[in-house]
Amino acid sequence: METKSINHNNIQDTVIFVQARMESSRLPGKVLKDLSGKPLIIQLMQRLSTLPVKHLVASISNADTSLPLLETLRDQGYQAFAGDPLNVYQRFVDTLQGYYAPCLIRVTADNPLTDCEAIKNGIIKLIEEDLDYLWMNNSPKGFGCDIFKTETFLSFKNKELSKLEKEHIVPIFRNRNYLKGEALHCSYPKGAENLNFSVDTYEEYLQMQKTFNKYYNKKYDLDLNQIVKDSLESQC
Repeated sequence: METKSINHNNIQDTVIFVQARMESSRLPGKVLKDLSGKPLIIQLMQRLSTLPVKHLVASISNADTSLPLLETLRDQGYQAFAGDPLNVYQRFVDTLQGYYAPCLIRVTADNPLTDCEAIKNGIIKLIEEDLDYLWMNNSPKGFGCDIFKTETFLSFKNKELSKLEKEHIVPIFRNRNYLKGEALHCSYPKGAENLNFSVDTYEEYLQMQKTFNKYYNKKYDLDLNQIVKDSLESQC
């Protein structure tokens, strides 16, 4: 996507939480499956580490099944916090106690192709327009993330949240009309929003393997525009 003029001071004053667990019902352990010689979550963390943010932290489930995930992250030198496996909102609140920043970015670990350039532009938009939250528009599933104003994120009380809101976070913001949220329009070709690059099933994992094997250049970078273009052309 196109890159706007970036205010690096704003970007540096942000924190990225990578939401991860090993207990996925459809594909257990998917975040540690191999992609081009490295665990899927490590490929994602390496790509996100190219962003000049204040903190990059994996916020993971504290269930026993996620212990190998915690060990892998720490062995690779990444910060990780283990918290409530079902109440993701509380897990993030607890994680923020050690890694606070005015702007919070939520990335899910099953999206190894998260768009880092979109994150940069999203941070600028959220800060300059004083938004409570922001999401990506016109991008494939698996490229996007959610960006929140931390002050707003911390303003909710657990007892007032539904089970769905605690588990998925974004509905907290969507269900409250008084909050100011907007989409960041990403400049991908028409039809990109119909593509899926998230890894939820074994078939999607195999497809992601093929994508990484074809496009990965060993420098923690991939040409997302080319991936989208080729995928759209293959559907014609």
